[in-house]
Amino acid sequence: MAHIVKSEISRASWQATADVTALVVAVAILATLGIAGALTAASPLSVVIAALVGLTAILFVPATYAISQQQNEAL
Repeated sequence: MAHIVKSEISRASWQATADVTALVVAVAILATLGIAGALTAASPLSVVIAALVGLTAILFVPATYAISQQQNEAL
């Protein structure tokens, strides 16, 4: 039994980056759908709000990536 390798339950180094990417893509898609829905409803205020959400998601990307890289280095 000594030759059996013990498996460890731990996250792979790429999982944090993949999680961040999935989160940002989901927010960007929802913002795009929000803009499309606001344009369909002809509501300028809704378009502005959806655009701000999309821009926030774009600005959020570098920070979340940096945080995920710090977590990878800590492991």
